[in-house]
Amino acid sequence: MAVLYIADKTVSDDSFLYFRCWLIAQGKTVFENALKSPDSLASVETIEFDVGEGLLYVSDNAFVKKYGKRTDKELPRDVLSSYLDYNFENHFHGEDWEEDDLTERFPELVDRYGLY
Repeated sequence: MAVLYIADKTVSDDSFLYFRCWLIAQGKTVFENALKSPDSLASVETIEFDVGEGLLYVSDNAFVKKYGKRTDKELPRDVLSSYLDYNFENHFHGEDWEEDDLTERFPELVDRYGLY
């Protein structure tokens, strides 16, 4: 969440979801490095988290191709949304941070994107 805040200067429920999709799409190495050290994302060419939204439609498009548009079954994204709870306290773990701490904790990201 701090990486997104540094790169985009804001975080919303949707942008955080899209950022996570984008991060997964970067591949196993980038993903695992980011888990170990979020500051490693400073070396990724561009953090284009907003393109991650498109990944949410991949399963829906495959579903429609297989079953057609008329079906009594719910689309995968509709089913998934019933499990998404943006109450961060219950589902997301990590260290709390304050904006004043970001320069010290993520120096490479702040150097690249600034804070303001």
